[in-house]
Amino acid sequence: MLAVIFADNQAAVQMAFDVVPGSSQHTNLHTRSLITSFLESSIQHHIEIAWTPGHKNIVGNERADSLVKTATEITVDNPPISLSHEKSQSRQLLVSNWTEEWRKQLQHPSAFLQANRFAPALKPREHFTHTPRNIYSRLIQCRTGHAFMGEYYNKHVPTEDRSCPCGELLQSRDHIIATCPTYEAQRQVLKSASEDLITSDILGTKEGIEALVKFLRATNAFKKHRTPTLPEVPPARP
Repeated sequence: MLAVIFADNQAAVQMAFDVVPGSSQHTNLHTRSLITSFLESSIQHHIEIAWTPGHKNIVGNERADSLVKTATEITVDNPPISLSHEKSQSRQLLVSNWTEEWRKQLQHPSAFLQANRFAPALKPREHFTHTPRNIYSRLIQCRTGHAFMGEYYNKHVPTEDRSCPCGELLQSRDHIIATCPTYEAQRQVLKSASEDLITSDILGTKEGIEALVKFLRATNAFKKHRTPTLPEVPPARP
């Protein structure tokens, strides 16, 4: 006896005997059990699994679609739960709880508040994975406000000089980004992301962070020794 099983889902056909856990793990296990029992009941039993195109008015396929639709409307007291489903539910719960905590943080003023505009996500953002380590450290220090600058020293290290090399009495993050004459030439890259040099746009948006990385590459801003970066001058000809 030859039994032929037709399915309009190529993935289902290919995974009928796949041992890797997935979203259809329970169905695959049940299918394998039925097929194995049928084959072992007689040496004359044979099974073939084949793909058939869907929505082509094939009577058997249309009937199967109708039965599947009906089955999805049936309430099951103890539905089977796959490992894939459990992982998905766990990720959703994690992101949900994380998002709730993130929203609470937005209610409390902090130096990081202007930069804290990205909702939680399990996948690292590009500025985390694509920024060189020496630049990334200054990027994070700048975004959190825990950087080598007078504004931070004023609150946490009062013995350090709080002034800016340009003469500003209190060197703040906003001052470095928007007004310090030391970085006027390099500031154009920041204006490409925020014409008005709005700090929250530079610290808390994808475009702003990309521009800030370029700005940090070109300057010594937010470094311990705040000597401005000077342009390279070619040696004089003899």
